[in-house]
Amino acid sequence: SITSPLRVYEKRARTYRAGLSGEIFFENWSRGINAETRSIYFRRGQNARRMRSYWLFKEFTSNTMFGSYIPTNLSAGAQELETMTFQKGNSVTIWVMNRGQGEVQSMNFHLEGGSLSSRQKIDHKLWSDSVTDPRGKDAEHAPQSPSRFEIDIPAESISRIIFQVEGAD
Repeated sequence: SITSPLRVYEKRARTYRAGLSGEIFFENWSRGINAETRSIYFRRGQNARRMRSYWLFKEFTSNTMFGSYIPTNLSAGAQELETMTFQKGNSVTIWVMNRGQGEVQSMNFHLEGGSLSSRQKIDHKLWSDSVTDPRGKDAEHAPQSPSRFEIDIPAESISRIIFQVEGAD
């Protein structure tokens, strides 16, 4: 179930917003089938496999480590959502956790400072109960303007969104 990873990443978002940073307070091991803790899950005589938690953590650390946390503002009515935003050079990564039962259609992202290239695609990776690949589901989106793009955020999901900015400090 995506419920446990959702809780973990929502807690991370609140922790960053409170001013704590660094990955020391994150568990970097996948949970096994019966709550065993392993980075790669296997049973004797079976092939080893990496679980969803491994891929989530790998994606999180590779896109946020050595980056800077950026506070974000959610519009009214977004109480079911939690976000984290990080910037490394010209790359911005947004994590959106939707614990709600309903999809957020056309979530509007607006940038202040810097701009998106009109030729650039927005990289979106999604994890939810309906996504069977533990690595997540990949999608690309086009920006609507140099400062805005929209993405649908499915119910009970974790989304990782990456884009490049031009002219940002």
